[in-house]
Amino acid sequence: MTLADVAYELYGQLPTAFIGARDAAAKSLRTSDRELSDEIKALRKPSTAAWAVNLLARSKADLLEQVLTLGVSLRQAQAGLQGEELRALAKQRRQLIAAVTTEARTLAAAAGVKLTDAVARQVEDTLSAAMVDESAAAAVHSGMLTDALASTGMGSLALGSVVGVIPGRLHAVPELPPDAEEERERAMALLERASALLADAEARLEKTARKKAKREARTLQLQSELDELRGKAAQIEHELDGLADELEEAEQAHASALELRDDAKQAAVDAAKLVARGVSG
Repeated sequence: MTLADVAYELYGQLPTAFIGARDAAAKSLRTSDRELSDEIKALRKPSTAAWAVNLLARSKADLLEQVLTLGVSLRQAQAGLQGEELRALAKQRRQLIAAVTTEARTLAAAAGVKLTDAVARQVEDTLSAAMVDESAAAAVHSGMLTDALASTGMGSLALGSVVGVIPGRLHAVPELPPDAEEERERAMALLERASALLADAEARLEKTARKKAKREARTLQLQSELDELRGKAAQIEHELDGLADELEEAEQAHASALELRDDAKQAAVDAAKLVARGVSG
């Protein structure tokens, strides 16, 4: 077991579970391998954005590989492109990054984590950095990011600050032969696939949006019905309280009436006795 093996497993954990899993792994090796235990204990918890990118590296490895390979092709193809073609490439790259970020949000939601808009932008920045910078691509490819990246360029010496462990897992996406025309065609072909991916993501987003809207409408309807029922329940409780008071008064009046009746019966008996005595006298 190496540090890279343990780290790779840990960086696949949910952000909320990372610290507990890391400390448990370190504790289990405390006696048998103190040095490895200390190294594991020193691993940094990933940010939510970094975790989402790590999730892509695990759950959508082929998709992420396509993004990184496209980044290689675009970097090499840009030398032979000008003006409108460059702008088209930039637009397509943004669309692909947006589509992959949508996929990351879907995966995160399925894992029980909601990516806020701010975190989603960090994911986009990280993917953008990976498409324009070889070192950033290698960091993303590792699946052990600890922090989001910025597309401002980063040297290999900086990787240790954004990747949990460098040895063993970390490697760059290989550069392709520098044939400008061939790379241009390759880039365009990849962009066609990117467009298809974007269309699929947008269709899925539209479908989930419709489902979400239906769920929201149903939720509002049920909430309205629940509020109405609660109102009725409160009214009934109020009436019950009033009836309880009236029932108590009625019970007291009934008890008093029973006493009066008993007294009247006794008076009638006494009167009958008196009459009987008078007759007999």
